[in-house]
Amino acid sequence: MQCQNRRIDKTLVVELSGQLDNATAQPFEDHCRQSMGQGEQGLVLDFARLEYLSSAGLRSILTIAKHAKTLHETVSISNARGPVREVLEVSGLSTIFPFLDSPGEPHRQHA
Repeated sequence: MQCQNRRIDKTLVVELSGQLDNATAQPFEDHCRQSMGQGEQGLVLDFARLEYLSSAGLRSILTIAKHAKTLHETVSISNARGPVREVLEVSGLSTIFPFLDSPGEPHRQHA
């Protein structure tokens, strides 16, 4: 798994590629924690190149969302497709996080 950051206005976009699983969950969490808290209002996890998402990856997403809440930031997911989107939907995370078509879509609160 690889993580790359970019910023769109006041939103931090973390682009993931590869697999978010037991072996990569902690490095993902560490990367996000180190990247957050720079004055952004939101975090978008861009899954366009994420190929696999395990239960350990789901836990990491929830951990990052909890950390974001302490920073008064919102978390959204963009470009979740195929098996990754299925895992998010089956796990119920699709009801917790807003799904964006692209990271540049206006960041919004989940209804």
